[in-house]
Amino acid sequence: MLTEHPELVRSAEAVRGFGGGGAWMAAALSVMRKRRVAPKESRFLALGLRKYGLCLLAAGGAAAVASTAGPACAVALGLLAFYAVEARHVFDFPAAIDFGRQARTASRALHRRAGGTITILTRLLPVAAFMLLGWLVNGRPRWNGVVGCMAVILWYESLRRGEDATPCALELGASAPLSVRRVGDGDPGPDPIKVLYASDLHLGTWGAVRAMRELLRATVRERPDVVLLGGDLVNARRALPELREWTRRLRRWAAVAAVPGNHDARWPAQVAAMVTEGGGHWLPDRPLQLRGLRIDGAPVRAARGGGRRLLCAHHPSVFESAAALGYDLVLAGHLHGGQLILCDVRGRHYPGALYSRWTGPEFAAAQATMWVSRGLADTLPIRFRCPREVLVATLRRPSRVEDAEREQPMTRLRPVESL
Repeated sequence: MLTEHPELVRSAEAVRGFGGGGAWMAAALSVMRKRRVAPKESRFLALGLRKYGLCLLAAGGAAAVASTAGPACAVALGLLAFYAVEARHVFDFPAAIDFGRQARTASRALHRRAGGTITILTRLLPVAAFMLLGWLVNGRPRWNGVVGCMAVILWYESLRRGEDATPCALELGASAPLSVRRVGDGDPGPDPIKVLYASDLHLGTWGAVRAMRELLRATVRERPDVVLLGGDLVNARRALPELREWTRRLRRWAAVAAVPGNHDARWPAQVAAMVTEGGGHWLPDRPLQLRGLRIDGAPVRAARGGGRRLLCAHHPSVFESAAALGYDLVLAGHLHGGQLILCDVRGRHYPGALYSRWTGPEFAAAQATMWVSRGLADTLPIRFRCPREVLVATLRRPSRVEDAEREQPMTRLRPVESL
């Protein structure tokens, strides 16, 4: 892009200070968008001082702590701390140009969409190395700086357009964006039923509140017919009022139904009461009928002519009995995808599948299908190559009369190969 627009390089050579840098970024965005971009924020000096002041403060503190281990360790840790803070604020300048007073909120949203601090660092450190050391190769330090800034602007623009959402390799808490995995019938037909399934909320743990905010945003965006909460709703008694409040918020946008998980077994009556007081439906008490689809919270034998049925479960081990009892669909969670995924083999995540054979995204048996969610939050808030997710299932609306012959012998259970 710089070779196609040499005027950007020439203008960059005249840049002085943070104000000039902000104006240059606006000019670069104008070239990319083929229209004039007028900055909505002009206080780039204050923005730059705040951003790089925080970077230097973090670097100085880290270097001071590591100084006892020697100067090399102090320099290395100081640089890492500097760029960790830089990664947290890497989109501040272009966000200020586009969003003005809402720049900080926009920058945080782009930070999450990019995969969080650790994922951003994996991209930012090579760019920083090029900017700092490239002049040793080509002797053009200003050119290297322009290339580095342009790389950030291109990345910003792709994120703003929703064209680049990098999965986070290592995730702490809810630092990476929530994934939405779309499943369902290949041909749902007209007027399908949309179900959003979220398991393992773990309210009361680190990152759970941010995860619930992401769930609420996904609900507003997807507009499902029902939100199914698949167990492990709370981790502590103090989080019970939070469950009631989040159920109430979700209920403004869709019907809400829930089942308990193993973490909820300490307060079964209170968890059920919080869901119902928030306007939700407690599935263990009675099934939910939704436009011809029956949703159960525990496996029960199908009545003949009973139509299509979905089981909202917590532990995926219920699949065998559910398939034998005639369920079409099962949604489950509990396993968090293993939280650590080193490889996928025949539709299962390893090493988690060594612990449970249900550690995988999808399973099938006879005419039944089970989708297993990697969960919304965690008790131990760390993941590797296993992004948090909710499931959005788009299902064919049952016809008035469905085939009820569902008690045929089961075939061997098999995982569905991951794509």
